[in-house]
Amino acid sequence: MSSPAGRRTALVTGGGRGLGRDITLALVQHGWAVAVTGRDPASLDVVVADGAALALPGDATDRRAVQEAVLLAEAELGPLDLLVANAGRFATGGLLWEIDPDEWWRDVEVNLRGVQLALWAALPGMVARGAGRVVALGSGFGNTASPHGSGYGVGKTAVVEGLAQRIVAGDVADSLKGKRLVSLDLSKRQESTSTITAVRAFAWASNVLGIALPEMYIMDNVPGGVAAVQAWSPTTAIGPEVLNNVGVTEVIYIASRHLAYYRPEHYPLVFFPSLGEFTQLFLAALKLGMPDIPIAANEGVAKLRAQLARLLEDAEKVELVKAAKAIEAKGGKVDLNAYIRGVELTAHRAAFVLAADVHVAMRRIGTEQRAIADVTADDRRHDLLAYLASDGLANVRARLVSSVKAAPSKPPLARASAS
Repeated sequence: MSSPAGRRTALVTGGGRGLGRDITLALVQHGWAVAVTGRDPASLDVVVADGAALALPGDATDRRAVQEAVLLAEAELGPLDLLVANAGRFATGGLLWEIDPDEWWRDVEVNLRGVQLALWAALPGMVARGAGRVVALGSGFGNTASPHGSGYGVGKTAVVEGLAQRIVAGDVADSLKGKRLVSLDLSKRQESTSTITAVRAFAWASNVLGIALPEMYIMDNVPGGVAAVQAWSPTTAIGPEVLNNVGVTEVIYIASRHLAYYRPEHYPLVFFPSLGEFTQLFLAALKLGMPDIPIAANEGVAKLRAQLARLLEDAEKVELVKAAKAIEAKGGKVDLNAYIRGVELTAHRAAFVLAADVHVAMRRIGTEQRAIADVTADDRRHDLLAYLASDGLANVRARLVSSVKAAPSKPPLARASAS
């Protein structure tokens, strides 16, 4: 199971009862896909019956249980847009010296460690994506003296004055700055059902091309009007140039050309767009697949190889070994520059097929400033003109007519402003 394109995802800890349940159901009512955690499976099942997407029983202070909850939530629903660290405990009322010290400490532990573990498990993905929000529940007990609820109050004080101010506001901000990641404002994210022409064009083109629609954001400053965002999940930023200054056919051309880079075999170029960067990635993967292969590996290649080794699953490493051996069997000769050129020219062909307007294609090619390998504007024009007269275009158009007749969506016809 996965969250439908454009549907936002959330994880609510302690979501089976009380305030956590209320938060969960409010999110569900607003169209969110919500996973809930808690110690009581029966109460979680009731919340799921009321609309939550996923129940994940477990103790908020159990490191492994919390980590598995985040991993399962993202595996089932997609990357988390929101974490609500709500799990808490208030079981010890009375004066400090009159209550069981272990029970007192358990109140502190659930209210503090429960939030800390949720952040520890969810923040790495959010920081890597450069997007996401965290809500850590505080309490008035964290700001006022309360002799009859000191365990609960101490835990909430640590959350409000410690974790929230020092960890989230400090460490996360520093990490984003150090990684040069784009910090995305979730209020600018567009649903796949948006009436904005550019978003509709992307949704229609993704359906026709058979490419999953990336997350869409409207942003104020986007070079070229549209850009791929280096984030954990495929993400596209759309700027004023595309929103306000081009016609529908040109928007379709832009969207289709852009989406071609989201094909799995093309997607690495989003993160490694230059020939030098892509070459380093290729050599790192090759060296990981065949450690003994005699190729020079500089510091950048060695670092990438270590990162790949850490991130890839065992099954993916097996496939990488197969690919490396296939390359070796062919003599080890690879023209990466030709590959990158091919991806770029193919992207423009796909854009022309969907836009079906030569004048729009030539005008767009002339205005784009994107530097891809050594591909020039003339290269793009000449390739497209040759493609116009090819049997390949006729075959693609015939297949396209059949697929569009079967497709439920329609191309965007009306224009809507981003408000």
